[in-house]
Amino acid sequence: MLLPDREDRLQRPAFIAVSLKRRRRVDVRRDPGPVLAARTRMILGRAWQDLGVLRQQPCENDAVTLRPPRAQDMAVLIAARDEAFRRWLGTGSDAPAPTACIVAGEQVVGWIDYDHDPDHDWLGDGEVNIGYFVFAQHRGNSYATRAVELLLQQLARDAQYTAATLLIDPENEASLAVARRCGFDRQHDVRGQRYFTRSITRDGRQELSDRRRACGPL
Repeated sequence: MLLPDREDRLQRPAFIAVSLKRRRRVDVRRDPGPVLAARTRMILGRAWQDLGVLRQQPCENDAVTLRPPRAQDMAVLIAARDEAFRRWLGTGSDAPAPTACIVAGEQVVGWIDYDHDPDHDWLGDGEVNIGYFVFAQHRGNSYATRAVELLLQQLARDAQYTAATLLIDPENEASLAVARRCGFDRQHDVRGQRYFTRSITRDGRQELSDRRRACGPL
């Protein structure tokens, strides 16, 4: 499985997901056993290092935990792909390595990712694009909303970034609702997709709390 190329990603923003960064391919059929396990650990390690503030330990709020992906999570992430995933993201990578897994209780319920991919030509200096996906059986529990809130709080502690963005298909009602609940502001459309931005501040927790009250219940 391969990630969609740049144009595919613009045409298929994710269901409860927006975009994925490019990942190194690993062909499971030609690279089994210990070699694949070693490469998996390398890929996942690089993915977690992307988010320096979370590199040391997982973070959590009252609903979800964001933690580094583990080698055994790869099979779970692939197995959870459904028709909605394929509609918005295509086939996906054979070596998924998001920034973090979303965990509720002891169970992985989805993933969240962010990047400053040079192929995302709508991003300005200091801006990052956020993507997320919640498994079908766990949708409707506000996990995506709470995971985005938590990621924004962590990004607010990293002076490198000033704004977060979402690029969402106009028919993707679930992701549009997440953007609204998390206080993202709609900007101009990008190639027919809804484009949202939200500033990242040092006081991310308080600002998110204020915005959630303004948007109503999750």
